[in-house]
Amino acid sequence: METVPPQQGMESRSPIFKGPDGMGAATEAAHRILGGRQHIRVEQQRLGRDFFCEWNNLYLVKDWEGNHLFAVKEDSDCLQRNCCARPCKAWSMDVFLLSPDGYSGDESLGEPFLHLDRPFTYTCCCLNRPQVEVSEVPSLNVLGRLEDPFSCCIRWKLAVRDSDNRLMHETEACFYQRGICCPWPCCGSTVEFPIRDLSTGQRVTTLTKEWNWGDLCPLCAKELSSLNVNYGEMSDPSQKLLMMSTALFIQMVLFDIRSNRQ
Repeated sequence: METVPPQQGMESRSPIFKGPDGMGAATEAAHRILGGRQHIRVEQQRLGRDFFCEWNNLYLVKDWEGNHLFAVKEDSDCLQRNCCARPCKAWSMDVFLLSPDGYSGDESLGEPFLHLDRPFTYTCCCLNRPQVEVSEVPSLNVLGRLEDPFSCCIRWKLAVRDSDNRLMHETEACFYQRGICCPWPCCGSTVEFPIRDLSTGQRVTTLTKEWNWGDLCPLCAKELSSLNVNYGEMSDPSQKLLMMSTALFIQMVLFDIRSNRQ
């Protein structure tokens, strides 16, 4: 089983942000930790609601063997979580390095190296559509932007832009997939989001939503749903981080419990 070496944990906090040849913090972390991995899994660790009160989400990013790579913590305030309409909601997340033993609570968190920010917008139909900015920490260099353009009720679209705001990738998923109509693990239901390169028209990445028993009955099982990222032939670390961020964006927009209740 592949393990995360010690230099990826808390001991290496200060060198992380220097980066060889001017490489940014997030890009360097992706080089060292994601490396040659072509599959990762973004797993939800707790449901974002207790009775009628929302709390911040927590996710773990794991490799295909189950090793912990990163922790992702939402950092939205109470007003943002509970009082805003779904299309307008603001939220933010930080992605943390982990200690060599993986996640075991906040004490195992290393330095944050990636920040996702979704500002509040007055969204109505095609006006002021949601956008997430993905940036490195602490430099705040922008890696890219994720957009939720207006789409009809049959298909859902998402656009991925680079740091220069040029459109790179796009996904278009049908709402009538089995995993949306029947979100039960016993049915083997999944929801697929193919990511297409707009310059070539070819599929470069596939994101797959998988349900687990904890989604159906949180009192009976702890395992919650995950979004699996298949990078295919993708090797650029910045794009890999953007695809991981895209999985988090899809989770928040389509599957977060506070989104589904409105």
